[in-house]
Amino acid sequence: MDYIENNPEILRLIPVALVALVVAVWLLFCALEGALVLLAIALAQGFVGIVAYVAAWVFLLPFMLVASVGLGAINRFTSASAKRQEKRAGRWRRRHREGKVSDPPPDPAERYKWANRLPPYDS
Repeated sequence: MDYIENNPEILRLIPVALVALVVAVWLLFCALEGALVLLAIALAQGFVGIVAYVAAWVFLLPFMLVASVGLGAINRFTSASAKRQEKRAGRWRRRHREGKVSDPPPDPAERYKWANRLPPYDS
């Protein structure tokens, strides 16, 4: 404990190191996901695509890493958005199947109460 008490910089470096570790793991997962997306594109082209994919990794490693991380990050954000939208749509379908959602009333005053969940539509 004397070492930590005599060196307060270590206490400041611990949160920085944890944040750096989280970012590094996220970048690693993005790179793996991007590499798999690029591999899927190469597999769709057949044998020539696979050879070009392997050759690109061998001869263009820095560019392939940047492309993989970028493509993986884009893929992660867009897939997360699509998952959220699908979850919302699933909740909407489930509520309609169970009959918990009613159709809006034709009267404008009643429709205002219905849309803002005022009584008697607050349940």
